[in-house]
Amino acid sequence: QLLHKNCQALVLGQPMPVKLRFHRDGMCEQVLNKDSFSIGRLETCEVVLGDSDVTTSRVHLCVFNMPGSIIIVDGWSRSGTKVEVGGEMMTTTCGTPGLFLVPHGAPAVLHIGKGTIFLNH
Repeated sequence: QLLHKNCQALVLGQPMPVKLRFHRDGMCEQVLNKDSFSIGRLETCEVVLGDSDVTTSRVHLCVFNMPGSIIIVDGWSRSGTKVEVGGEMMTTTCGTPGLFLVPHGAPAVLHIGKGTIFLNH
């Protein structure tokens, strides 16, 4: 079963808002009330990390906000992604798709290219 030890999965209900903090022209904070969003260098991504870091892919990963947990899918990045949840580091490598599960309310750190995104901090 792919659940974090502190996860209390909900069978019914609405996803909770996702809170992100990241560095782009100073520290930014966003609260997203979306079921899904993308993170990358493209201006069409909901979270744009800027185009100066070539280790960040144009569409680096997608986040799906589900009842009970947040699912992070890295299926496109060139440099991979590292996700830290509860002291555990999970990684994908170049060309290897990855799926990460973050329980709602659990703080996580996403290492994307040279940047860092703080989730639920």
